[in-house]
Amino acid sequence: MDTLKQIMRRDTHRLAKSRNGEWLGEYRVVIAEVQTVYGNPVLGLERRPDGARS
Repeated sequence: MDTLKQIMRRDTHRLAKSRNGEWLGEYRVVIAEVQTVYGNPVLGLERRPDGARS
């Protein structure tokens, strides 16, 4: 979450956010935090969250 907060403070982020209607259109954006991973440990994740089991 610290990284997200750093991005949100940048002028370029604020400009992009103010103009989001030009490039998002009808898309829905969801920002989430992965807390648990299930299934095959070798599929999908390039980087595992701290404390995630393999």
